[in-house]
Amino acid sequence: GLIANLTRTRPWAEDFLRELANRGCHELLQRQHSLALQRWHAAWKEGLERRALSDESFRGQQFWNAYFENLNKVTWPDFVEAFEHAYGFGQIPLDVLEQLKQLIEPQHGQHAPRSSWNKLLKHHGTVPAMIGE
Repeated sequence: GLIANLTRTRPWAEDFLRELANRGCHELLQRQHSLALQRWHAAWKEGLERRALSDESFRGQQFWNAYFENLNKVTWPDFVEAFEHAYGFGQIPLDVLEQLKQLIEPQHGQHAPRSSWNKLLKHHGTVPAMIGE
């Protein structure tokens, strides 16, 4: 079906985008990418507001206990899955996840420590503030 066809076109699509970038369309692609991320961020914040999260959820205080109750550290893929479930309304763009990973574990580790999550919450105050525009 459609998904199988799109999967087969991915290598060509990536080559096409690389070629566009090499021919001077790099700035256009960057602007479009930035615009797409801004739109995602605005829709994400609106979704959080519509969902009417409790103050504790909004501030991220319940997140770790709800998903990783007795753990001090979790693998990055497990953290992403839980974060997307709690705050993502589907998949979160890779750029945003990479930004979050840098905030949580700047040494490019494959784990998310509870202590880093708590420091982020203390510094930013809320989950939306953590995920900058």
